Amino acid sequence: MPVHVKKDFNRRPRLLIHAGLHKTGTTTLQTFLLSACDQLLERGIFYPRTGIVDEGHFNIAWQLMRDRRFSSLRGTIDDLAKEIGGFTGDIILSCEDFESILDEPQRFAPLRFHPAFAEREFIVLVYLRNQGAYAESLYLQLLRHGFGQEFLLFVEQILRFRKLQLDELTLHFDYGGIYSRWAGCQWAHLIMRNYHQLEGGSILTDFFGFLYPSLSGKASETNLQYNQRDTVQKSVTYFYTNRCKRNLTDHEKETLTHICKALHGKRVAMPNEVRSKFSRTFSANNKSFCAQAGLADKGLVEMGKASDDIIPMDRLFSFELANCIAGNKPAVSEVGNDCKGPWRYAQDLGNGWKWLDWFGYFMVRDEAWIYHEQHGSLRCFGTSPDDITFWDEDMKAFWWTSDLLYPYIYRFSDQTWLFYEKGSSSPRCFYNFNQKTREGAV
Repeated sequence: MPVHVKKDFNRRPRLLIHAGLHKTGTTTLQTFLLSACDQLLERGIFYPRTGIVDEGHFNIAWQLMRDRRFSSLRGTIDDLAKEIGGFTGDIILSCEDFESILDEPQRFAPLRFHPAFAEREFIVLVYLRNQGAYAESLYLQLLRHGFGQEFLLFVEQILRFRKLQLDELTLHFDYGGIYSRWAGCQWAHLIMRNYHQLEGGSILTDFFGFLYPSLSGKASETNLQYNQRDTVQKSVTYFYTNRCKRNLTDHEKETLTHICKALHGKRVAMPNEVRSKFSRTFSANNKSFCAQAGLADKGLVEMGKASDDIIPMDRLFSFELANCIAGNKPAVSEVGNDCKGPWRYAQDLGNGWKWLDWFGYFMVRDEAWIYHEQHGSLRCFGTSPDDITFWDEDMKAFWWTSDLLYPYIYRFSDQTWLFYEKGSSSPRCFYNFNQKTREGAV
């Protein structure tokens, strides 16, 4: 049977399960449903209070998932049946954690075949988001809830298994697989909606415009937005605090502040090379099941390229940055004689001079040495801009940096982090985090 159900439903009373996905406006929808529950009840739509945690029916989802967070004190499926009683209109349950069991339709059976709901048309509604965009937004949200895994390890799990497992919670990325599992289900409908093609441009207008057109006007007048992205500093603070699992020291807080200031308010985003991996993994499958389901695929098939001025998530939420904040000695590349690699993105100005937006003006003298406009003669070790060690001829010291962290540098001789005041020369000025003072160097 087709999974994408059109608007001409059999008008038996419905039990509608809104199952996410996460990061598709679920909190906005739930907040509206809860705040307007009395008005909706007058229209024959019941948004029960049993099982609600925050605004959604999390406890009902957790019961079906057998999740450790479930508590009978918050309301069970049997309690839900008692609350509904003899109500003959539509019932809506909403919780993004229903996503966890979307790949196993039979897990919804305790709801579907409960005597209180058995005569109702059973519909599961899910909004789909491009997997790369979903992963990007989901990672930043998880940081708020104690997650401290490096971004690239997080991505690797998704690309390898096409899902993310967090205790009992499963976050799904294989939409075609979900589609195929519901295609043979005779006792329920699965409706898939494209989050990138919302009617009226919002989750509220799309939800009501698709299911209850007579109420779409009221929904369009509502301007609710929740779970907006945190600032870069807040996200990095979550990441680091979640990894070290303790309160931060004053030194760590100060380092975090300086690093985030150095990023100049740029937007955090998934880099293009990671976006390409998501595209290779999911695009063909998305296009295929969208065609079978009659679902517009715009936005689902391709994520689009990131702008040039983003902060790459794989660099920001990384082992290296955590070490920088902690004041640990960074892992240094093996000494090499090829300084071409770190400068492969440099603009060639002629006569040996080059320019990088993060590093400034410099001249490549030979395979190992450069002359920098402010730093003077530097010998380069390393072949990548994200991991460079220099011998500073004027300072008589080795220091390490990267294109993401510069002008923060790590000096090996006294194992300290310095902040170089860009543009200063003769002498160069640095802030010494160990000494908490400014210092000058030739």
